[in-house]
Amino acid sequence: MDKATEAMVTLLKEGKKWDKLKTTTGGLFVKLLPESKTQPARLCAEINPVDESGMTTKKSGYHLRGLAEVAPIRKILESEELTRLLEKCDEVNLEVNGEAPVIGTETIIEI
Repeated sequence: MDKATEAMVTLLKEGKKWDKLKTTTGGLFVKLLPESKTQPARLCAEINPVDESGMTTKKSGYHLRGLAEVAPIRKILESEELTRLLEKCDEVNLEVNGEAPVIGTETIIEI
């Protein structure tokens, strides 16, 4: 068993609810979903963009529980409709708030 598989098995068997492992791809994590009334605990992929310092930009990312979820999500992300919707959101935010939202602007001070 390779190191990645070993780490994932350990996470699934011994991890606490919502624990996660970093991967070598920024913004991509392995996360432990806790058991529920109908499902055992299981691992999923979490997509959570990171900023310049490597910190996640969202409190919780997007969870993909299996390959079956990838194709529909990819279709949405690549759609022109999503692009138009987000352009409209930016336009309305700018018009109403006077500024477009900025992602990853956490202030980091040098000590």
